[in-house]
Amino acid sequence: MLPRPTETRRILLAALGLAILRAPILLTHGRVMAEEGPVYFAPAWNGNALSAFLAPHMGYYSLFLNSLTVFSAHFLPVEWLGLALTSASLAVLLLTVYLAVTCEAFADSRSRWIAAGIVMLTPAIEVWLTAEDAQFYLPVCAALICISSENRHRLLRTGTLCVAALTGPTSAVVTPFFLWRAFRRRTGMAILQAAVVTIGTLVEAILLLRFLHAGARPLSSAAKDAWFGPVLVLKIFSVSVFGRPGAFLAQRIVLSHTTPAICVVFWILALLLLALFWRMARHGGSAGVTIFAIAMASLVFDNAGTIGSLQTILIGAFRYYFTGFVLLWMLPVLALAGSKHDKSSGGRKLPLALCCLFLFWGAVDSIGYWSRLQNVVPDWQDQVAAWRKDPHTPIMVAPPGWKTPMYLQPHDHCMPAFGRRSEAAR
Repeated sequence: MLPRPTETRRILLAALGLAILRAPILLTHGRVMAEEGPVYFAPAWNGNALSAFLAPHMGYYSLFLNSLTVFSAHFLPVEWLGLALTSASLAVLLLTVYLAVTCEAFADSRSRWIAAGIVMLTPAIEVWLTAEDAQFYLPVCAALICISSENRHRLLRTGTLCVAALTGPTSAVVTPFFLWRAFRRRTGMAILQAAVVTIGTLVEAILLLRFLHAGARPLSSAAKDAWFGPVLVLKIFSVSVFGRPGAFLAQRIVLSHTTPAICVVFWILALLLLALFWRMARHGGSAGVTIFAIAMASLVFDNAGTIGSLQTILIGAFRYYFTGFVLLWMLPVLALAGSKHDKSSGGRKLPLALCCLFLFWGAVDSIGYWSRLQNVVPDWQDQVAAWRKDPHTPIMVAPPGWKTPMYLQPHDHCMPAFGRRSEAAR
């Protein structure tokens, strides 16, 4: 049964309310995070708009960030950049919720509400409302479209796929699944969507291979591969089943004993948990199997792209596992939606219990990190005010430890579109 428009609106309003409740100051002040400023916005501000729009950065092309920063640089006052970036990332978050709610695989109201809750409550302090990390939400959007009908919401779904495919390499993992979908369904829209994803993937692959060939970034390492199973336990399962206390305990055990024995124990635990999720994927039918396969492909691919020592990967780099995190936890919801008449613990009670556990710990995690999201440092407005007094002043961006300053040249489009004045006139 498809959702009624009123139900969809209620879920979206609830999601928006939760986002506002979780970070009210962030949504009223905005912020500029890390590479968003010096890497993306500064070239758009200081240089040619077309060049900035077409420029790849850090080995890949980001249609989302390039478009956003070029528009902000040439049509908005610089004081509004933080709000523009944060609002755009909120739009991507709500788009993910909308695509989950309107996905035909979630066939009842309960599964739609839970799916929206998983998108909103997945522990994601690192990627929460940051425009640069929207690239980790967009593959979730693409995966949801892959298990949806190609005959509904054609423009929105195809447009989302275009943005996802051309915003970093993270969405490349869905390409084989869209090609298989086009082969199976053989409709014009399925073929078009597969073509859009494939073209975007080819563009990103060419840029990434050139970047790797230059030796600018290692693709993988033996240490990362060997500890992939324990990393999944630390970043996906422990935090969802046992909350932050359980995640910190598991992390402490692994960091204190990075031995082959501990690695093997956590690998066994990871495989057992993956087997459980595979079982739920089968209960979810073809949609569940597809989401499981995309989740695992995403986790393997993004794990290969992480940079840093083994300790760094075990402690941080959560954003690289976020896409797979969300998709794996969609499997209990798909199992619940696909087993409406199954009263067994494996078919109905277990997925429901896991969903409730996830939502509970997700809510606790949101409350625990509430104060951190209210402290936007450095304040973008203060930084811009200092720059306006002296255009040679470097502008610092969040997070507080970010050391790369941003330098902006003074020119007339730093003023609002209405009633512009040149800096000289001021």
